Amino acid sequence: MHLPVRYRVDDEPRWYAGVTGEVGASQAVIQSEWHPRPGTRLTMLVSVPSADGYGGCIVAHGVMESTRARGRRASRFSVDVARYRLERLHRALDEHTSPVDSFSLSVSTAVPRVA
Repeated sequence: MHLPVRYRVDDEPRWYAGVTGEVGASQAVIQSEWHPRPGTRLTMLVSVPSADGYGGCIVAHGVMESTRARGRRASRFSVDVARYRLERLHRALDEHTSPVDSFSLSVSTAVPRVA
């Protein structure tokens, strides 16, 4: 399942958009147009569908592991996930973003496609 994800380098304000590839309890693959250097610590917000209509979000913290280049613009990279938790989407956005960020993380968000 490909889910919308926003991620940023810890202690930096800018968020990047992507989609998840393979996801497990201790590792995630992200498809995006930008990727950090290996060893970089990241915070990720992954939007997950919910039956109640309020939306869920996996808040994950991990370390960038490796890159798999895919063409000129998009690439895939893997992240070793050190810890994660499930929260309501609005609560995760309130905690991890500022009003200046103003981005959507809904399941319908348009994200880059990787062939």
